Amino acid sequence: FPHLAIGSDCNISEIPVGISHLNPKSNFSLFPNPASTEIQIRTPVNNTQISLLSIDGKVLQVLQNQSDNTKIDISALQSGIYFVQVKSQDHTIQIAKFIKN
Repeated sequence: FPHLAIGSDCNISEIPVGISHLNPKSNFSLFPNPASTEIQIRTPVNNTQISLLSIDGKVLQVLQNQSDNTKIDISALQSGIYFVQVKSQDHTIQIAKFIKN
């Protein structure tokens, strides 16, 4: 803001407008990414809740009590960006993005 005149009663702050990395220390893997028919999710523990979310946060599918290796059919989804949310028994939530092509 080098060319902006600011009065004494005005403050300007930087506001983040996006998320560059979701869960950089994620304990699960999602592959393939991008995918067209199926994604596979591997977690270090059993009994996880896995949710499939649209880009706008709408819950599309919830799978309860999943094993450490879960496959999800995504063939009916439209092409686009989606999220997988993994919630463990200790209520830790991790999110990863994937692309459906």
